[in-house]
Amino acid sequence: MIVEIEALDTLIFQDGKPFDKANDNWGSSLVLPTPSTLYGALRATYFAKHFDELSKANEADDPTKDLKINFIGLQYKGKPIFTLPKDCVESNNKVIILDLEENVLTNNPLKYIFSSKKEVDSIDGAFLKKGNFARYLSCKNIGSFEKEDSFITRESKIGIGLNRQTKTTEEGLLYRVEMLRYKDLKIVVDFDGLNLESNGLMRLGGEAKGARYKQVEALDIPVSNIRNNTFKLYLLTPAIFDNGWYPDWIDEKNDFIGECKGFKLKLIASAIGKYQSIGGFDIKKREPKKMMKAVPMGSVYYFEILEGDKEKVVEAFNLSNISDIKNEEGYGLVIVGDVQ
Repeated sequence: MIVEIEALDTLIFQDGKPFDKANDNWGSSLVLPTPSTLYGALRATYFAKHFDELSKANEADDPTKDLKINFIGLQYKGKPIFTLPKDCVESNNKVIILDLEENVLTNNPLKYIFSSKKEVDSIDGAFLKKGNFARYLSCKNIGSFEKEDSFITRESKIGIGLNRQTKTTEEGLLYRVEMLRYKDLKIVVDFDGLNLESNGLMRLGGEAKGARYKQVEALDIPVSNIRNNTFKLYLLTPAIFDNGWYPDWIDEKNDFIGECKGFKLKLIASAIGKYQSIGGFDIKKREPKKMMKAVPMGSVYYFEILEGDKEKVVEAFNLSNISDIKNEEGYGLVIVGDVQ
């Protein structure tokens, strides 16, 4: 089932940084909710319509236990947009893909590093429309990019903590949180294993803000062909790996070679961002979940094919999952791109 989710109010998706009304009293928000947030929202939507089954949550007969998320993305004015890949930079107000250069001088353990002969700058909070993202996947000139303020307004909300006994305000508990107001922006989720009505209301993110969803027919995702024995995997969602920054099927002691989905591959380069903290709150246990570190969405891994048919790479990897942990929640979803 594929659904579009439209916010009915401002939203907040906390970024995992410490937030305490008394000390760290500024709460910032992610642009897109984590897969865990959407996974929980879908389950909660089901139980809201089947309240008599709520006692089965997280038990052996949990009716939502087979839920699996296959895709998470953003759609602006009815067209998909994608977080700018980490191997892209800005040059003369246009997006370019960094070149691969053989690594001979750095302590980076991989075969190649990224470089450019042009003067470049990094870009924060940038996105690519479908056409430009398709050009990125095919190693063509990308061109323009979109800044998040085109479709998101960040607003501040000020609050103060209350004494639960007296229901009065307490001194020193003034705090501020960042709220997002989506403008013509929707979240798209493809999932299996859960029966929802074709449309309805749901609660989403911090403060359980209101949203509505409706079923749509198909995803609109560009696909690239692989011309040589190299390809890259673009992280559509954050990924959590046992080894930290790369999947556990890759053997660091064997020159970063490993086997996956019938291919023998060598990791030759990576463009990854600063780790993202993934947490949450367990409503049933009434306690915070264990905090984990994830490679952020937009990160890119370059692979060389040592064994396997390059014609089958897209079929094997596109929109598949490479996360070692929580992959049923939609972590580690990837899109295949070509490497020139």
